[in-house]
Amino acid sequence: MAIPAIKMLKEAKLAVSIDALFMNKVAYDAYQDSGLFDNCYYIDFFNTPKIKLLKEVYKIRRNRYHKSILIYPSNDLRYNAMHFIFGAKKRYAHDYLKKNRIGLYFLNNQRVKQSGTKHNTEENYELIKEAFGIAIKKEKMFFPKEYNLTSFAEAKIAELGWEKETIIGVHAGCDILKNQINRRWDFRKFRELIIKIAEEQGFKFLLFGGRVERDINAEISKGLADILYEVKDTTFRESVSLIRKCKYFISNDSGLMHTASALNIPQLAIIGPTNQDYIYPYNGNFIIAAKKLACMPCFEYSSEPLKCSKENKFECIRSLEVEEVHNFFIKLINKPN
Repeated sequence: MAIPAIKMLKEAKLAVSIDALFMNKVAYDAYQDSGLFDNCYYIDFFNTPKIKLLKEVYKIRRNRYHKSILIYPSNDLRYNAMHFIFGAKKRYAHDYLKKNRIGLYFLNNQRVKQSGTKHNTEENYELIKEAFGIAIKKEKMFFPKEYNLTSFAEAKIAELGWEKETIIGVHAGCDILKNQINRRWDFRKFRELIIKIAEEQGFKFLLFGGRVERDINAEISKGLADILYEVKDTTFRESVSLIRKCKYFISNDSGLMHTASALNIPQLAIIGPTNQDYIYPYNGNFIIAAKKLACMPCFEYSSEPLKCSKENKFECIRSLEVEEVHNFFIKLINKPN
């Protein structure tokens, strides 16, 4: 969610060269030719052997950067250590509200206080403002037009015979690192919701997901071939092109939620322990399906895993019923764009 802030910096037309290091291959592929960056690098931080990793880092370090920016959120000892090793004279990052004692935050010698109320994208605006002294000019999230595989998406929709259908995108998963699997709404409820909407509205569904969602997607799609197509064995670029074909998008708080937002797809975001202020679909035209419990939200950006201190664990997401979410969806489809 740093792309709008980078676009803001680029459009300020300062006499600077902007390089980017990606740890996510999908993001690297999407933005390396976006025109936002002078040079792009990709390193698989968590799967590259340590010696090879350090060699790659030191190659980039030879560029002798004057400033470097650790985008938000990056509240982790490993990110802070790597940020230091890159060797920029001024290293910008956030001063997080929740910190681990050994987080090595002091290695970032230019810090911006986390607000605790702003969207992740707006926290990144603050970093750019601090680093370059420019006024904040809000930009939307986006994917480069060249990233769209129109012919692939149109061929798939034609193969399904859905050219005249209203198509709903669904993502029933989310990240599972650090116990974040507990941000997921029950996949069986997703299935019930899909069936209910199909019966009442006659809509068709594209079910998205990666390897970590294979099992739940298989369960959701059983016996629903007439109304649902499971998108699998595709590249991210192909998935993005199919999401563009959706009239609406329903998901947990996930990367694909933000992808749909960047594509300006109206969406229903099902949120549990996450702070809605931090992660709502930034481009707008959304409705959040959520409970209103006194303990919400409990998720904070830290190096610690997601946990619930209540006796009824993760009630915020687990007690959210199909009928409630369906009512939110009806509000979405009746909402003016």
